[in-house]
Amino acid sequence: MDISETIRAIISQEPEREVMEWQGKWWRRGALRAFAASLTAELDRLNVERDMAVAFSARNRPTHCFAILSLLAQDRPISMLYAYQAAESLARDIDKTRFAVFILDQEDWSEEVAAAAERTGTPVIVLGALPEDGFRTVEPTTRGDLSHVLRQPASGIEILSSGTTGLPKRIFHPASRVFRSLRGNLPKPEGEPEIVFWPMGGIGGNLSMAIAMARQVPFILLEKFTVEGMVDAIRRHNLTSISLTPTMVRMLYDAGITPEDVPSLKSIAGGSGPLDPDLQDKVEARFGFPVIWAMGATEFCGTIIAWNADLHRQYRQSKRGAMGKVLPGCRVRIVDIDTDEELPCNEVGRMVVQTDAVGPEWIRTTDLARIDEDGFVFHHGRSDNAIIRGGFKIVPEKVCEILRLHPGVAEAAVVGVDEPRLGQVPVAVIEPQPGEHPTPEELEKHLRGHLAAPYIPVQFLYVDRLPYTASTKVHVAEVRKLVARMQKDNA
Repeated sequence: MDISETIRAIISQEPEREVMEWQGKWWRRGALRAFAASLTAELDRLNVERDMAVAFSARNRPTHCFAILSLLAQDRPISMLYAYQAAESLARDIDKTRFAVFILDQEDWSEEVAAAAERTGTPVIVLGALPEDGFRTVEPTTRGDLSHVLRQPASGIEILSSGTTGLPKRIFHPASRVFRSLRGNLPKPEGEPEIVFWPMGGIGGNLSMAIAMARQVPFILLEKFTVEGMVDAIRRHNLTSISLTPTMVRMLYDAGITPEDVPSLKSIAGGSGPLDPDLQDKVEARFGFPVIWAMGATEFCGTIIAWNADLHRQYRQSKRGAMGKVLPGCRVRIVDIDTDEELPCNEVGRMVVQTDAVGPEWIRTTDLARIDEDGFVFHHGRSDNAIIRGGFKIVPEKVCEILRLHPGVAEAAVVGVDEPRLGQVPVAVIEPQPGEHPTPEELEKHLRGHLAAPYIPVQFLYVDRLPYTASTKVHVAEVRKLVARMQKDNA
């Protein structure tokens, strides 16, 4: 039974059984069934055929979860648009790709989005705050030509990638691929709810919700991760395990949370980036249970490398700092960055991946890694200088491209600097046009009109001329040294 069939079964059976909790309020399967019927009827009225992609600016809110489940139950493809961006950027997404219909939150309905929907002839379904509030449809004066809208060959979700394999790009994953089980997950007691706090606009939130459906258990929805919200959910629902990013692990530790605060918790799993081994030691020492880490990406539809409880017991100290072992159904090679020739054990090179879920093709990543003689994979950074900001991957060149569009900027460089809570944050170094000096406020406003919030640098530094290589490219290593000196001088 695939995930769409599973959702349809959940909708049709045991209407009084709980399916989702949000801020202490429960919704039952019968409510999901009623919402799904209403949304289906509206899409049919709008002549949205089953293979037409539904654009969705998803947030972690109850009505959004019901809408996603409803669409998947109908075998419809979803194209996720990033909700946490400027209205102008969201409007550009609508202009750029023709969609049969666009679903968003009432908070994201704006003049810019309304104008884009009118220009493209796209009806917009505006979701209410709660499922019982339903939705309203705003229709354009003239409907766009449906023969030109984006279509997909199957039910599934198109998601903006994290940049593991280069610049972020839109990747469509059929439902059969996206909603396979996360094989690196720790087992849970029967009936224990899942907790959903990873963003619904990305792979993490949808996988968390899908796992709840596959396990036939309810899920606890959080709008975003906070230590207080997580601890409250653990205590109220006696959760035995949670999955976090490195930043979340540090936040939990720095907040002084102890075993007495979360007595039911028996393990922490996680991924989205390497975990500092020293932090892992501290967390395990405080709580007395294992921290089980993994590695995956949107491109791979989930986890490809992971620890498990048995590996942790045997190799925790001798393989300290490893990401784990390659999971069944996945294959990993380490190749020379320049020649693509496979490297022997313990040599660092580019990681390439092939998974049964995605297909026979080998996918080139920008991750640098090595595999030891026992098959453990160690991460050694990235070849694209990507910045991991609280689990969100930022490709500096994307920020630089937008900065260069500003009339006052001749050239720009963006590098990551260490930050205790988020891991790294971006800092921009600007080489202004002659006679120009764009202010940090001007540059930030310019960037926010094109990029999501995590991409915005925390600091703008200015130089007469950036350091360049002999081939006239910005010398990134020298820029890092320059930033370190300038920050030290300004301290």
